[in-house]
Amino acid sequence: MDRTTHVVACASDGLVRVLNNPNWRSVIRHDLIAGVPILAAQFNDPQNREVVGVRLCDGRLFCRLTSCQPDGSPVLTTLKPVHDPPIYITLLIPQQGFIFDTEVLIRLLDQRAEVVITPSARSSANEELRFLFTRRQADWIRSLEALCRECTLPIDSASNCAAPLLQVT
Repeated sequence: MDRTTHVVACASDGLVRVLNNPNWRSVIRHDLIAGVPILAAQFNDPQNREVVGVRLCDGRLFCRLTSCQPDGSPVLTTLKPVHDPPIYITLLIPQQGFIFDTEVLIRLLDQRAEVVITPSARSSANEELRFLFTRRQADWIRSLEALCRECTLPIDSASNCAAPLLQVT
C-alpha cells in the first residue's frame, strides 16, 4: 500500500475533534492498523512547523518530525516540478532514517520543544539535526495512542521502525 492519510486541523482543537467524530475515528483506526502513515497538520500553522507523521509498527506508534533550523524555523523544500511562485513543504525526516518512538519522545521531552540529534563519531554527517516537537503534537499523538489501545492491533514483525537514540536539549 503506497498512500498516506492527511489530517488537517481547521480549528485549534481540530485534530482532537477529528478523533471524536465516529466516522473519521474509524478511518484513522483502520489506516493505522493497515500500516498507512497518518500525516497531521495543526491549525494556524502556515509554514507547517508542527507537521507530524505517525505510523504503527510492531504494535507501537512511531513519528516523523519536521526538521528545523537552529532558530526554530522549519526546513522547507519545493515541490517538483518547480512552480512559480514556488510551493514549499516542510521536510520530514524519514528520508534520512530518523523515526522516533512516540512514547519515549514524549517522556524524554517533558516541557521542552526541540529534539537535537548530534552525529556520532562514525557518522558521515557533521552537523546537528534539529526537530520541532510541540505540546499540540504530543496531545495528538496521545490521542492516537488512546485510539490504538481501544482495539487489538496486529503486530507487523516485518517492519523496521527502530528509533534512534535521542539527545534532548
